[in-house]
Amino acid sequence: EEWTVGDFLNYWRSDLKTRQQLASAQQLTSSTERRILYLKDWHYARQYSGSPAYKLPLIFSSDWLNEYWASKCDVDDDYKFVYMGPKGSWTPFHADVLRSFSWSTNICGCKEWMMFPPGGEDRLRDKLGTLPFDVSTDCPNQCHPIRVIQAAGETIFVPSGGHHQVRNLEDTISINHNWSNACNLYRMYEHLKSSLEEVKKEISDCMSMDGWHQQCQLILKATCGMDYSEFCDYLLFIGEARLQERDNAIMKLKGTGPLVSHTANTRSCDMLNDVLNTFTSSDMTRQQSATPVLYRYFPDSITSLILSTPAVARGERYYHDLALIAYRSYELEMIENVLKELLNTEELENLVECRQRILKFYQCLQM
Repeated sequence: EEWTVGDFLNYWRSDLKTRQQLASAQQLTSSTERRILYLKDWHYARQYSGSPAYKLPLIFSSDWLNEYWASKCDVDDDYKFVYMGPKGSWTPFHADVLRSFSWSTNICGCKEWMMFPPGGEDRLRDKLGTLPFDVSTDCPNQCHPIRVIQAAGETIFVPSGGHHQVRNLEDTISINHNWSNACNLYRMYEHLKSSLEEVKKEISDCMSMDGWHQQCQLILKATCGMDYSEFCDYLLFIGEARLQERDNAIMKLKGTGPLVSHTANTRSCDMLNDVLNTFTSSDMTRQQSATPVLYRYFPDSITSLILSTPAVARGERYYHDLALIAYRSYELEMIENVLKELLNTEELENLVECRQRILKFYQCLQM
């Protein structure tokens, strides 16, 4: 049976009226039988793109997942949802799609969250490795979830891979947004790898059939939302965009020469931390120590330009561009590391076009 949002709202009004009548007659109890329905994954932002419902906070704005889907002309999809449900509606125990981060803001109502940190769910598995459907009734005594009550106007952040279960304590409307970026990229890749291994195991008796690897990828996409080909496309789309942004920032500073962060002995996260710590400090001693930081990571042309500026003005004048270069370099390093692993998988042997695009991207990185 397929419902429209209007159908659900009609149901909700009827349910609310019934509850009010039972409550006034003092007949509404926790054991009262009701048909409890939950509207989930409504793509409100996509459906009403002409009138944005919210503006992303800066800390949630590095969103590769929705940036990628917004670029695809052949697919009308995103990971921005509205959830609406009466008191008692709930979501079973799960981790979010593609091991994405997520945030959830209550527009009205109240929720109870039962959360486990990433990896904490392993203590709940049975002998077959299966996780419980409802941790409120089927949770070992020694495993205690983190319980949070979320009121209207409050936002919950869910870390990548964090399993959770949510129940509406009142009639509730919430906005939910899934996203991913360089910080959880490897967890996303590990999830795809382990899911593919499970698929291979399940249909291993068909391994001799023609197109077995392609069938595994088809099932992977159906169960995870992405296969290896699309994952490569996702990484390359973001990688190419970040490379262009980084190089534009370098050109803005009139820099020439490669960044040192592409050598084997330097990690881009060290570069990012050093730049942020040096150029956001009000301590003049820290500002004056910029010389070794600049020479360590940036071409001589950029270093000379910045050092010709009085130390007191460097942070204000150059911080944004240097931080952008450093962060884009960090993102590119994370992408490069995962692509290297992908190239060594047997799946990529069957995806010739993906291999060619990755190798071409590597050439651009070294320029």
